[in-house]
Amino acid sequence: MEIYPIRAHRIHIVITLDLREFQQQQEKDFLQTSLQQAKFNQKKAAELLGLTYHQLRALLKKHQI
Repeated sequence: MEIYPIRAHRIHIVITLDLREFQQQQEKDFLQTSLQQAKFNQKKAAELLGLTYHQLRALLKKHQI
């Protein structure tokens, strides 16, 4: 019985990823999730995120939420 080596073919997948866009989307997701968990009470949502109320309001405005 002869053994023949098998060459594995590598598949290269190219993913275009814009770090800034990814970070912005993550920030927006965190804002929306915290608002839902706080039942849309912005003061409580800010506390969940470790932000002040005014910081939260600025982020909501930035992301048009």
